[in-house]
Amino acid sequence: MSVVDSGSVEEKLAKARQGIWQQLSDRARNQFAGPPPGNSHRDDDPFSNVTNVSDQTPLDDFCLLLLDPEEIDHLDLTSNERHRYFADSAGGSWQHERINP
Repeated sequence: MSVVDSGSVEEKLAKARQGIWQQLSDRARNQFAGPPPGNSHRDDDPFSNVTNVSDQTPLDDFCLLLLDPEEIDHLDLTSNERHRYFADSAGGSWQHERINP
């Protein structure tokens, strides 16, 4: 896993981070300017004081995570089907098999 944050210097990754930020809704972007997650909720709405943050410049708290999975196990609860995908040892393609849920 790679993390692209406000200190990332590689231009291509910094632009990807900015592009994802710009695709977020105003409401989603505002969550990064709200109170810290996991703290007790106050009766007054702390999000009411959050104004629309810039849609151009990501806040420092916003990170882009790049995942490089080797295996994916997918269980579809609507169809009750389970599929496993795994990277070929040569790294060029993915193999797939349907397995019992």
